[in-house]
Amino acid sequence: MTIIAITAAGCGNGTADPAGGDGGESSTVVAEKPDYVQVADDILRCIKEGDAATMKGHLNKTNQRMGEDDVAEFLAEVKSEHGDVAAITEVRKDDASRYPEGTVLAKLKTVGSETFVFVLMLEEGKYVFEDVNSPGNEDYNALEQLWPKP
Repeated sequence: MTIIAITAAGCGNGTADPAGGDGGESSTVVAEKPDYVQVADDILRCIKEGDAATMKGHLNKTNQRMGEDDVAEFLAEVKSEHGDVAAITEVRKDDASRYPEGTVLAKLKTVGSETFVFVLMLEEGKYVFEDVNSPGNEDYNALEQLWPKP
């Protein structure tokens, strides 16, 4: 039996090399979610709670130029469009055709022919938020699934 331990309460560290699971005294294995999932989960929490201060810490270098009021406005806009999302359900590896190597797409939901995702880029060893994007379902499904493991 596998139990997933959610360790991303609050900001999380977002580092690129997550620690693996650790074995306890019983036969149960406890594994942390990968860092990109922890970051995506916390971004989703920031959106739901309107937590612009924490969200600003998740932004990539380009988006860091946004003021906290702009971040709050962005969070409200994303909440109005995707506030019904309860959890990140999967993460896929970007094919590096549009974003830098190491970028992942954290799935929010599928609506019609589009899959809405958080684009998380790897900057200085940490996953950071780039944008919300909506690749076509066929393009998204063709990407390598990283989490949960297929």
